Amino acid sequence: MKAVSENKRVLLLLLLPVVLLLLSSELLLRPVTSIIVKNQFKLMEEYLSQRQHSINDIILHQVPEFHFDCGPQDAKLLRAPENYNRYFRVMGIKTKTGMGCSSLGSDLLLPDLPNDTPIGQGFGLTTTGAMHDTEQELLVYFRSNGNTAYWILDSSWIREIINLPCRDCFYIEFLHHAPGSEGLVFERGNPSVPKESHVHFLSVMDTQHQVEQKLWFGKKLDDYAREKIFVYGLPLSILLGVLLAGAYWLYLSYHSSLKSMLQRGIARQEFIPFYQPIVDINQGKIVGYEVLVRWKKGKEFIPPAAFVEHAEACGLIIPITESLLQQVLQQLPKLESGTWVSINLVAKHLEEAHVSRVLQQHNWPEPDRLKFEITERLPIADIDAARQEIAWLTERGYSFKIDDFGTGYGGFKYIQALGIDSIKIDKMFTDTIGTNDLKRGVLDAIIAFGMESELEMIVEGVETAEQVEYLKKRGIFLLQGYYFARPMPVEQLKTVKSGEAP
Repeated sequence: MKAVSENKRVLLLLLLPVVLLLLSSELLLRPVTSIIVKNQFKLMEEYLSQRQHSINDIILHQVPEFHFDCGPQDAKLLRAPENYNRYFRVMGIKTKTGMGCSSLGSDLLLPDLPNDTPIGQGFGLTTTGAMHDTEQELLVYFRSNGNTAYWILDSSWIREIINLPCRDCFYIEFLHHAPGSEGLVFERGNPSVPKESHVHFLSVMDTQHQVEQKLWFGKKLDDYAREKIFVYGLPLSILLGVLLAGAYWLYLSYHSSLKSMLQRGIARQEFIPFYQPIVDINQGKIVGYEVLVRWKKGKEFIPPAAFVEHAEACGLIIPITESLLQQVLQQLPKLESGTWVSINLVAKHLEEAHVSRVLQQHNWPEPDRLKFEITERLPIADIDAARQEIAWLTERGYSFKIDDFGTGYGGFKYIQALGIDSIKIDKMFTDTIGTNDLKRGVLDAIIAFGMESELEMIVEGVETAEQVEYLKKRGIFLLQGYYFARPMPVEQLKTVKSGEAP
């Protein structure tokens, strides 16, 4: 069943990005269309700027050179390759005598041009004449002494740009607001877009030329954006799903592999007890030891941080603890007479009565020398069951401590609910001695609480003489840490002299 459940999780992770894409596609629609419209404006502005400079250069070069007689000089200017480029459809002149010529050769019929020149310096702007609802072109003209030069601009560029990135998605209006050309409108694109019921537009004002550019977009752009969301989003979602599922599968494989390694380690009795002395500095002797598990792999000893949490998660901490307890019972005769050992327990040991079961199997051994530490790393879910187990074992002579007090779940609550009268103060607080760390105030508060409650207190992680002196002045005499000795196998304990402390 568990394998089926894990397979479902893998499948869920695989499909999750695709499902999220489907659910969020409409939320993504407006940001995507906004990006497309802004890019469209940027593209047009770049082209307009480039075109404006080129047109200005050519017109301002031609105007002073025109003779306005349609003679060889004028023809050369109208048809010079450097002047006759993609920005112009036709250019020409009309003389004050009524003669006309153009880059096409013959004279053209022009609409009636306004008498004023609103652009300034003799220049004006209008459109070509209307004819059967066809598109009109912009016409720039110049007047001097009754003569007129004109340039009909080629707007095919905007038709190309307006159909990018999708055809018939846009409609654009250039609304002229300069004095003398108010109301002049130049339009291109799909004329049905502004008539849609849910249409949007973006308007930008060219303050220099007083031209408002209004870009309309609606359903067709939404459809295009929606399509692109799926065209690009679906492969990315599938790829992300594969990566998530693959990562989770690797995670499962790793932990499954680690679980198998732990199981083999239990079967081969690779988990062995290390002992760290607990010293009574008032008496100057070792009074007990904390049992710390090590995983022996060949000649290497793996510390508990590398495997204990996973052992707890997969339920293997129970057989590991049972193996340690059996080894400790065998090794107790090797320890100094009168010393005790303390073994770490997790919530599950107490909630499911594993400890009493194992001790009963060994006919309730060494109640005066066996003690147990309850870690705060994980909370006790069933306080009533834990209380019954502790009470039962206490009646048999066994005692309990709260390990890492103040760092995890329910330390103060456990003292009251479980009837425990011994605590171990974590190294995290010991390290604050001699510093300005705010946790030093917590350390002092815990010590004051312990004194007031008449609790037995053992301080872990003692590494310096300053820490020893600080704790001694506050009446704490049971200490444990590298200052006295590191954890070691039972065979090496003889190197630690019980009657001496550093």
